[in-house]
Amino acid sequence: MRWGAISILAMLCAVGLIASLGCASDSDDEGDSTSSAVDDDTDDDTGDDDTAVDDDDNDTSDDDSGDDDTTDDDTEPAFPELDPAVCALDEPVDLQGFDPAYVRLESGSWVADKNYYLLTVLSEDGAAASIVDGDPNLGNISDDRDERIRDAAAECVGDVDCYADALLWSPTDAQAVADALADAFAPATTAFDLAQTHLRPSGMFHLHVEDGDDDLLREAWLDTTAGLQEAFNAYARSLPATDLGDIVAAVVATHSDPMPFYVPLLEVTLAAMEEVGRDEAGRYEPLEDGENAAALARIPAIDWDNYRFSIMLVPGQGPETEIPLSPLSRVRCDLAAERYKAGVIPLIVFSGGHVHPDRTPYSEAVEMKKYIMATHGIPEGAILLDPHARHTTTNLRNASREIFRYGIPPDKPVLVTTDFSQNFYIDYLIRQRCLDELGYLPWRSLERMDGNDTCMVPNPTSLYADPRDPLDP
Repeated sequence: MRWGAISILAMLCAVGLIASLGCASDSDDEGDSTSSAVDDDTDDDTGDDDTAVDDDDNDTSDDDSGDDDTTDDDTEPAFPELDPAVCALDEPVDLQGFDPAYVRLESGSWVADKNYYLLTVLSEDGAAASIVDGDPNLGNISDDRDERIRDAAAECVGDVDCYADALLWSPTDAQAVADALADAFAPATTAFDLAQTHLRPSGMFHLHVEDGDDDLLREAWLDTTAGLQEAFNAYARSLPATDLGDIVAAVVATHSDPMPFYVPLLEVTLAAMEEVGRDEAGRYEPLEDGENAAALARIPAIDWDNYRFSIMLVPGQGPETEIPLSPLSRVRCDLAAERYKAGVIPLIVFSGGHVHPDRTPYSEAVEMKKYIMATHGIPEGAILLDPHARHTTTNLRNASREIFRYGIPPDKPVLVTTDFSQNFYIDYLIRQRCLDELGYLPWRSLERMDGNDTCMVPNPTSLYADPRDPLDP
């Protein structure tokens, strides 16, 4: 029934029977639960920052566009069907310990910091590193893991399974580390509060935020280990045994002193991901200093009361051929430009990574930004990017994250604008997929408004960084 409904919609779109509702000629991953809902990027036009739309205030090119009304108070506002009241909530959001002012630590690897932030904290926070180094149980585990990788470098030549046996954690061993970490950082052991200093305010572990501090740390480690092992199996095992052996030997050679227990698998996996070119999670970072800098500079001056919605999320749709921007992404950009120029929203969030075709050099979000600036004159200060999402589920999740991290009012509804078929998918089919793949719903409220538009209120659980999805955690 699910696929039948989508097929009927596609046929109706194809013959033009519901073209007025925003149908387009192709679709994204709504028809396939295993493929990406986000597709790729814009044309070769590169927009510049010099546009016809004023970037200096919260208004659009028309003098009255910063207000939801037109110049004539008796005239109906543009897009009257876009009513945020349909999804607005009376209860304010509970950030559950997340602090927007928290500054995440950096290890020198964006892929590591975004996927395996617990390990970044353990290595980069001096107090945390000292506790790990000084704890006898963790010390014994570190000695064992260090010995295993050094033996593997000498004895596993040509045998991928041998390297895997030395590096991967059994469920029993992983649980032993989880318990040792909880003991080492327990209040009875140390005055340093890892959960309150990093785990809760960072938001990076928010899937487990309702757990006590000790269980939160346990779950953070178990999630990290599971994600690392999935990445190792996907990328390190794909390498020729000699190449994997070279990586293991290089990691050993880099560390003359014994390695902390988490280092061998982490460094081998990161090197393998780099070797096979799967560094998507680290591309464009830090966004705050690059693609998103202009919009972030403008956010503090926005008068949010002048707009019906906080942002407009526009998911990408990648082409199946090696071109920068799909026709359907252009359609979505055109819809976005109309709503922006009507003063409905102050900010557009384009979401979509390097998805289709596989290993494409084009990010959907980046190419959509180029297109809308060049074609419609939308200023760079009105555009935020999420150049990493690979599915419709993560389009919604990542846009929600930017709301919480960038100081955008989290209780103000979000406008999601796309073509008819993806809008139908978001409104009627995506709920179970979010629960299956994310483990939660990235919204607190989600309601359809018309054929192209949905109203959403974001969920702070979206802040959780999922190491099981290493290209976009």
